[in-house]
Amino acid sequence: MQTKVVKCSPAGPGLEAACAEAAEALRAGLPVVFPTETVYGVGAAASNRQAVDGLQRVKGRPEGKPFTVHIGNPDGAECYVDSLPRVARRFVAKAWPGPLTLLLDAPPVFDVERWRVHAPAVQPPIPELVFHEGTVGLRCPADDVARRVLCGAGVPVVASSANRSGAAPPHDAEHALKELDGRVPLILDGGPTRFSEPSTIVRIHGEQWSVVRKGVLQERYLRKLVSLTLLFVCTGNTCRSPMAEAFGKVEAARRLGCSAEELESVHGVRIVSAGVFAPAGREAAEEARQEARRAGSNLESHRTQALSVERIREADAIFCMTRAHCDAVLALVPEAAERVFLLDPQGGQIEDPLGRGPETYRLCAEQIRAAVRKRMEERFA
Repeated sequence: MQTKVVKCSPAGPGLEAACAEAAEALRAGLPVVFPTETVYGVGAAASNRQAVDGLQRVKGRPEGKPFTVHIGNPDGAECYVDSLPRVARRFVAKAWPGPLTLLLDAPPVFDVERWRVHAPAVQPPIPELVFHEGTVGLRCPADDVARRVLCGAGVPVVASSANRSGAAPPHDAEHALKELDGRVPLILDGGPTRFSEPSTIVRIHGEQWSVVRKGVLQERYLRKLVSLTLLFVCTGNTCRSPMAEAFGKVEAARRLGCSAEELESVHGVRIVSAGVFAPAGREAAEEARQEARRAGSNLESHRTQALSVERIREADAIFCMTRAHCDAVLALVPEAAERVFLLDPQGGQIEDPLGRGPETYRLCAEQIRAAVRKRMEERFA
């Protein structure tokens, strides 16, 4: 078999044609090599037993070792399980597409009719080719080439790293060609992978999870992802958003029947704040500290922190004081649009009280506290 290598950068003119060619090869039962953000993978159609047998031969892999299902869209996870646990939904919402593989409990019986409801345009898989010892491994890569191929294939795809069993995974098309030249008909060359580590594998059973293979995403970061994180945003993170954070903790603790200190450790609830133009490490304004104390909280240990892409991505909901703050969030992470709100549910803007005296602070604090109470009621009804 002669191996064809096709260059297909996301900005290149031949991208659509290359991805369509790869999708057609998968439908025809042939193995295809494609890039992901971690390693180059080699995939085959899981609706075709001969195709997966061929993938085993390409890899030189022992029989019985499962492949991971690769999906082009996070919603595709619903096709493979009866229901996603809450913790799995958080990982899917916050880490996919991305370098995370989820190992989930397989359904007791694969329901073909249910599959057709969720994915009418995709052939159903052969169950034993995707489920193994009561589990299924799912991965949604964050690579435009991979996602185009997977979405366009019209078949479920299982894949592994594009190397012979026991060899190092390839991080560019040249290495993949050295490994599999003559064994696959097509390699899509999307350039070097973004990361040099593999995807992190997380086993989820019920609402419990554990890391079974270390990779790009560290466990500390994953723990942040599975918590409920509410982010309040203002300009300098010295008055409005710290007060909202303090009031939010008091209100959430009241509704959950715990102390503010137990919110994260017991209930997995993180309430934080940041500023669009915040310098690092400054204290909250004295007037803000006074209003926090009045509410039964305190801001004595508060230190300012700047708004960042990571903080936005971690947040389940982002509450902004003004529309300009909403715009600043979306300028950093446009895909966060569905999670960004004005703090005031009625659409009012909460203006900066800085330098305008104690009475203005008091009125601002009352406005923030009323808005926070309504937002906490939405989250913890």
